[in-house]
Order: sequence, then C-alpha cells, then structure tokens
Amino acid sequence: MIQKAIIRSSIFVIIFVFFACTGSSPSGRRVDRKNNDYKTSESHISSDKSSSQSFEINRQNKDSQSNSLSLNQLYNTYKKSVFIVYTSDGDNDFQGSGFFVSKEGLGVSNYHVFEGKSKGLELIKTFDGNTYKINKILEKNKKFDYIIFKVDLGSNDILNPIQINKEDLQIGEDVFAIGNPKGLESTLSKGIISSLRENSKIVQTTAEITNGSSGGPLLNMKGQVIGITTSGLGEANLNFAININLLRLERFIVNRISDSSSKYTYYPIKKFVDGDTFWVDDGSEKGLKIRLIGVDTPETVHPRKPVEYYGREASNYVKEILKNQRIRLEFDVDKTDRYGRILAYVYLEDGTFLNEELVKNGYAQVSTFPPNVKYSKHFLKLERHARENDLGLWKKQ
Repeated sequence: MIQKAIIRSSIFVIIFVFFACTGSSPSGRRVDRKNNDYKTSESHISSDKSSSQSFEINRQNKDSQSNSLSLNQLYNTYKKSVFIVYTSDGDNDFQGSGFFVSKEGLGVSNYHVFEGKSKGLELIKTFDGNTYKINKILEKNKKFDYIIFKVDLGSNDILNPIQINKEDLQIGEDVFAIGNPKGLESTLSKGIISSLRENSKIVQTTAEITNGSSGGPLLNMKGQVIGITTSGLGEANLNFAININLLRLERFIVNRISDSSSKYTYYPIKKFVDGDTFWVDDGSEKGLKIRLIGVDTPETVHPRKPVEYYGREASNYVKEILKNQRIRLEFDVDKTDRYGRILAYVYLEDGTFLNEELVKNGYAQVSTFPPNVKYSKHFLKLERHARENDLGLWKKQ
C-alpha cells in the first residue's frame, strides 16, 4: 500500500507540472499593457556601464570569480537579460517572462506562453524599457514546455547574457529566480533545489514562481541558468523549472564562442568513443567525429581486439579532462581520414593542448601518418620523457 501511495504521489506531481504548463497556465497572465507599464529605466541595453550596480562578467572567467559575487550583485548583473514577453490572441493580451543567453539576442521562454497566440503579435520588453520583435522561432517543444527564438535587436546587443550551467544539479543547492509576476519587472525570489524529478529533467525548487514569471531563469549562485521556470503552487511552496540542458542551446550559440584574443570556434563535446576519438556538437543533427592527430591511445572498443593495457585509464582521463569543456580544432595537411573522421589537434579554452597532454602523461604513444607531421618531433620528445619516467602505459606491467 505504501508503494502504491508513493507511485500515485509521483504521478500527481508529473501531471501537475506538464498540464500546468499548457494553454492558460496559472503562471501565464492576461494583461492590459497600458495599465501594466512598470518602466524602471530609460538606459540603453549596451550603454548602462556607468551604473554602480552593473557588473560585466567575462564569460571565460573561472567559477571562483563568479562565486565571489553576492546575490545582490548577481541579481543586478543578470536582471537586464530577463525580459517580459507580451503575446496576444487578437482580442486579449497575455504576459510571461523570458531571458537572453547570447549577446546577439538568442532568447528562451516557455512554450505555453506562446501557445494558441497569434504569430507576429509577440513583443519583447527589456529591463530598460525598449521593445523588440521576435525575428525567428528556432525550436519549440510542447512536452517540455520550452521555446527558443531569435530577437531582432537592431544595432543593440545584450551586455550580460546569462551563462548556461553544465554541472550536475544537487538537491539542497541555493538558487534564485528572476521574473515579472503580475507585470512587476525584475522580481527576485530565492530558495533551494528541493528535488529533481524525471531523471533531473524537472527541477523542483522553493524559489517562488508566480503569475507572469513563466519562462524566466532559475539560476545557481554562480549566475548560471539551471532551468526555465514554468509553474508554481504557492500554498504548498511547490515550484518547477525545466532543466536548461534539455535545450542543448550550444547548437545555436557555438559559433559565437571565442576567446578574448582571436576568432576561434569552440565546440561542446557530444559523446566519447575512446581515448583518441570523440564527437563534438557543431549544430548539425549528427555532429562531427574527431580523431586526434599524431597520438594513439590503447584500444577499448575495437570490434576485433580485446581491451588493451591502460586503455580504460586513457579513456577515463580524456572524459575527465573534457568534462563540461568546449574545444577548438587545429588542422594539418589532411583534414579527414579514410573513415571520414575529422583529423585535428585539440585545444581547450584555457589553452590546454589535448594531444600533447596524452603523450606527456603516458596515456598515448606517438602515431605519425604523413603528411600530418606538424608536431611529430615535439610529440616524440614527450614520449621519450614518459618512457624514461615510467608514466602511464609505460609502467612495467
């Protein structure tokens, strides 16, 4: 009987979340724009640099730098990236929230904020009072209640687009939400992650989510968005958000990620094959299969060979060093092999040279195939050092 009661309770929660997110959700709000114009600032999106409450965050900063900001500082940094969404069915106006995740105007909100509304009547109102039109719907998902779109910012840009969390979520973790309940712009609520449901697809939180806040960001204390707020039941302090990683937003912003000194393109990791081969997300459905140049790690997945000595260690090392990272590719003479894999030297955003690290630490041996010989002499020196010091696969078995 106890087990059945638990199952019934779980079903209720899931039904509540998904049905609350459709149609006329309690978090969506019918509005009269004339009577709900809570204008808070006349400043320009990209020119509000003189405010003492503006904190420009470099997207390449380490987590420790983000952790140094207080809740008030995080709020003042990212509230300008949260906007009001006005929609209409032709007769009535409705309101929700949304937020920017790129300087160029990549926006996110709830699907139910737009569902059943007239296309072309949507209006985005930013913190500074400016209004914009949606240029293009990139993706929408009714089941998980999200919509991704491009906002036409004209010559403007977003000063502090909200960063995307890539770490595993933890129950008890402090979080906060920014939204526009009942048209009251940039309202802050704070709480914790109280549960993770549906294999972490749904985030339950004590941070209050009320009418008009649908589609706003739920953020961690690093200022990274972890979810899209979608519904709340105030009497029981039950509030829900959709895990941001379901959206795979890197597909739409990957070509905009660059370091401070160049125009390199960085790609998120899609999946691993073994220590020297993996897939990256280039925005296509399949992705790109990358094979590291000049190195060869022991086999772990070969169909006709057993797992080789130190193969699992090499694979685990690569998975760990690339966890939650983005990489850039450097090419040699031949860019592909006979299997269609992309041949590349791989660098992390902090400058770590992956091919070099594998040889230097004994996770791979040198494997040279002309004409791709750019770093072959350098790799041989590193291999000699690893051999002489019994590192990794060179340890005596």
